[in-house]
Amino acid sequence: MKKISFFILFLITAMMAILVLSSCVSQVYPNMLGKWEVFVYQENQVGFLIDFYITTQSGGSFNGEVVVPDGVLGTLSGIVQPDGNVLILVDVTVEHITDNSMSFYGAISSNNRMDGSFTFFEKGYAKFTGSWTANR
Repeated sequence: MKKISFFILFLITAMMAILVLSSCVSQVYPNMLGKWEVFVYQENQVGFLIDFYITTQSGGSFNGEVVVPDGVLGTLSGIVQPDGNVLILVDVTVEHITDNSMSFYGAISSNNRMDGSFTFFEKGYAKFTGSWTANR
């Protein structure tokens, strides 16, 4: 009886240790905060410049604004994974423009650089695609 109860106690202790240790290992997310200068290339290598101002980050999620020379283009929200993959969604809120959005998918290649693919949506349909590069 003592051997069985010792084995059960050991098994329960080992399981608890595994649960506690796995929850103590935290994920480290790349810092997204700050101003990112973004150049978007369209299919014919013609492009445009915008700025991402990322103002809040909690773990892997972040929020901010997209700014163009004329003012604020819209709000952005995104997710970054510990391995550096990033997804940024932009809701375009410029006056007289409705149902437009942009998605940026890519990866962080260094602390101050990221790049990937870009899609512009109008009324829920992809209008054009391209690539993008951002530097901080």
